[in-house]
Amino acid sequence: MIQSEFELYPAHKKANADEISMMSVLKSYGDWYTAKELHGMLGISDRTCREIAQHSDGKIISGQRGYKATAYATPDEINHACYWLWSQADKMSKRATEIKRVAHQALKPGRKQC
Repeated sequence: MIQSEFELYPAHKKANADEISMMSVLKSYGDWYTAKELHGMLGISDRTCREIAQHSDGKIISGQRGYKATAYATPDEINHACYWLWSQADKMSKRATEIKRVAHQALKPGRKQC
């Protein structure tokens, strides 16, 4: 069996105006910006900031300090962001497993439903 290669440079979608504006701000000073600061400068919501970071193809990191362009982050900042995301993914996976376990018990044949 041949293992498919990891795509290092995936095909990019066209960025919208909010994405371009947020990336421009993050690159302008190379510092951390909170969602509140980005809202004040660009008028974008917290949710939009999270979505832009999520779909940035790794170009934006986030954490308790806010958002930062990955290109301007230190190795420690990048590692911290990655470990935090991996921890969140692990917690979500455990929660999904617990929900399935409870649902499986509740849906057993012959069991009375509430």
